[in-house]
Amino acid sequence: MKCYKRIIPLILACMMLAGCGQNVYKKGVESLENKDYEAAQENFRKAVEEKKNVADSYRGLGIAYYEQEKYKDALAAFENAVSAGTKETGTICNMMAVCKMQTENYEDAISYYEKALDHSDCSDDMKQEIQFNVIVCYEKLEDWDNAKAKLEDYVTAYPDDEKAAISTFFDYFYDDARYTEWVDMEGFLPATKSGGEALAAANEDMASWIDILDSCKFYPTAKAEWADVKQGVINVEQNALLGGDVQELLDDLQAEIAG
Repeated sequence: MKCYKRIIPLILACMMLAGCGQNVYKKGVESLENKDYEAAQENFRKAVEEKKNVADSYRGLGIAYYEQEKYKDALAAFENAVSAGTKETGTICNMMAVCKMQTENYEDAISYYEKALDHSDCSDDMKQEIQFNVIVCYEKLEDWDNAKAKLEDYVTAYPDDEKAAISTFFDYFYDDARYTEWVDMEGFLPATKSGGEALAAANEDMASWIDILDSCKFYPTAKAEWADVKQGVINVEQNALLGGDVQELLDDLQAEIAG
């Protein structure tokens, strides 16, 4: 997943302007600039307790948590910042979306990503990363229609990144647990070795069939031989159910088709 990081310096510049004269708040900003996120976290907490620049302090606290990958805490801090008066910019919406995504709340993540895209501060780079992350969210939700549609939009808009987008989609789809569940449900044979091994382990009835896949040849449906293959496989299955040896039956079928 792509997470947008380049907006942090811009936020810090704005926070410095907002924090003039607020000592503990200013320390928090300086800690963020120095990437001392634990110190920033402590200073912004104190600023909130002392009611100094409350909205901006919550925002700074959210960034400190975010940079430490404490996404649940970061999200709470960002929500408090918005409630206290921080403007809900594209940048803030994007960071809140990442937090939602990292805590596996993908529907809300999509909603925040869409909000981010509506704001004028959403740069071209941020838009690209948001659109990429939306694809991932739909994949996580197993909403394949929307994932496919968003993937097509992404590839059209960013053809140079086509390989990365498609790779992400298929990496997710071909994850062994997800892929084998789908193959088992649809009644298809697995197309990957690891997927076959996982399916064989999960379904003993399929194991003997999957073991001999490497020795099989497959014919495209456009070839006349396919009709014979289909009927032959049906016959093999029926004979196997009557106690026939699967490997021997398929070898005989293969020899018959090849001959």
